[in-house]
Amino acid sequence: MRGAYGHIVPAPSSPGTLTARTLRAWSAPPRSAVRLDRSPRRTCARSPSPGPQPSASPSRASRRSRRRRGRCSAAEAVVAALAEHGELSRPDLLGAVARHGVDTAGERGSHLLRWLSARCVIVFAAPRGTQQRFALFEEWIPGSRRIDDREEALAEYVRRWLARCGPATVRDLAWWGGLTLTEARHAVSLVDDVEATVLDGETWIERTEGEAVSGRPARGDLRLLPPFDELLLGYGAREASLDPADASRLVPSSNGLFLPAVTVDGRVVGTWRRTVAIEVDPWVAWTERRRAQVRRRAEQYAQHLGLALAEGPASAPTSP
Repeated sequence: MRGAYGHIVPAPSSPGTLTARTLRAWSAPPRSAVRLDRSPRRTCARSPSPGPQPSASPSRASRRSRRRRGRCSAAEAVVAALAEHGELSRPDLLGAVARHGVDTAGERGSHLLRWLSARCVIVFAAPRGTQQRFALFEEWIPGSRRIDDREEALAEYVRRWLARCGPATVRDLAWWGGLTLTEARHAVSLVDDVEATVLDGETWIERTEGEAVSGRPARGDLRLLPPFDELLLGYGAREASLDPADASRLVPSSNGLFLPAVTVDGRVVGTWRRTVAIEVDPWVAWTERRRAQVRRRAEQYAQHLGLALAEGPASAPTSP
């Protein structure tokens, strides 16, 4: 487990990750946010090692050994290229690797970069326009630390995740960390300052002390969140943030695609969309104060994109 990251944010791409962090952070984050992990949709610390794997047959072990040697050779080429140039775009980095004699054709290059990101060798650095760029992990995040002991890594995961996402259920903790329920329960037992509360037959866990999230917003806080935000996808049950009667308004089709959400105090109260202007679809009547909050958030979003905010007609509540 490497480093400490303040937010774990699902997003479909590097620009999507930056947008997600901008829209949901207490203050606008730097454009140099990193994106790494086994999933390309999370900005987070690497998951703990899964532990010993079952032994393989000699032929399978031989193939695995050849692949491992190939990856190590490719990794050395990537590290050498980034050590020389600092940061490189995807085409430039894969070109440098190819010049070291490593085949990056087809999907090999993408799999290589993802594999190296998951192992905290490289990070997605600040993009240049729409172009992805990469840097060495150790140079980009010099204050990180490695946790090789699985028990220690599991305990650290519980502390960090609950500090940012609690209260939550053990099932949520397991799903987010890619753990079994047995592993998640064991991980919780490793941390002393976790308190369990039973509510309507469901057990919720949260930290009672330790690291706290600073700068929590005042009551009445409004956010414009992107699709697939952690607020809705980070938990097995969404009732705390979304009225079940409104679920079809947030996910209007059967393909599972979420619309960007407007939230007040963590509850979804509408959706929004990005066009030439930002159009908001409120589900309840809004006061002038609420409309002013929407405009301030829209201005922050436009500033993040480097665009001027266009004026649009006032929005009226829609029926379910």
